[in-house]
Amino acid sequence: MTRTRLITIVFAAAIVVPGLFFIRMRAGVRTPSVKKGSINPVLTIPRARFGGTVREVLAKTGDHVESGQVLVRFEAGELETRLMQMRKASRAAEAAVKGGTAMSQIPNQVRQYLYEMHPGTVNAEREYVDALAASDPSRLRRATEERMAVRRRLGRLFAGSANASDSRVYLAEIARNIAEVEKLLRDTEVRAASDAVVDLLDAHVGEKFQPGQPVAVLVSAGEYSVELGATEAELTRLHSGMSLKGRVEGGGTIDAKIESIAMRKLPVIARDNLQAAEEPVVRLRIVSATPLRAGAVATFELP
Repeated sequence: MTRTRLITIVFAAAIVVPGLFFIRMRAGVRTPSVKKGSINPVLTIPRARFGGTVREVLAKTGDHVESGQVLVRFEAGELETRLMQMRKASRAAEAAVKGGTAMSQIPNQVRQYLYEMHPGTVNAEREYVDALAASDPSRLRRATEERMAVRRRLGRLFAGSANASDSRVYLAEIARNIAEVEKLLRDTEVRAASDAVVDLLDAHVGEKFQPGQPVAVLVSAGEYSVELGATEAELTRLHSGMSLKGRVEGGGTIDAKIESIAMRKLPVIARDNLQAAEEPVVRLRIVSATPLRAGAVATFELP
């Protein structure tokens, strides 16, 4: 091998080997993915649970409301009357049990209500009505016997001949029924789920709403969302709850957390051959004390 050729080989190696090393080193370093998305306010839409006729409207468009604040209240006269009677009956029964006196001392109207609201009475009457509707003689006979048995048991209880344990069980049942009615009453109210600004509330006294019908649109205070498209490879490095830092176009930095990772249907114009298609989407939640402009573009680097 000539001296000239040897020098050429050494010189080439001095150039190529570091280059290969640099290429391998660069291959092991992953370039962060830069994603952009529009900032949108977080909206909540309170709905009527049972519906009915509006009795009170307690907020208006533009109001700042707190979490749990009542926005609209529906008519619930029957439930309110029922709850009042149940509480009155419960107090009378508790006083009789604690005082060691017979429930026969309770006023007749209250005692009758206690009888009617007892779960044994309710179940026996329901079975009796069902047996009548079914025209089943044997079932009707059993239902009639159960009705009489319930009346005898309650007669002993209200006469004071039943033991204290029976009374305590009955009082616990009354308390459970009261709690159920109180929950039903709460469901006749539409409340704000979080601190927010009322963007729209179009309800009027006397107006009727169907169950599940929207009542208002609220903009959550200081909360925003951003959606970022992602690839399958990028999803393997992401998970819900992960924190990301971003920058608002024309503004400062923002902190965000991944709220969810899901699939989003692509619009027809973005589909190949008009075939249905989906793409992964990363939904971010931003909490910012500084108001952010709706529609502003935010840039994030995915790890």
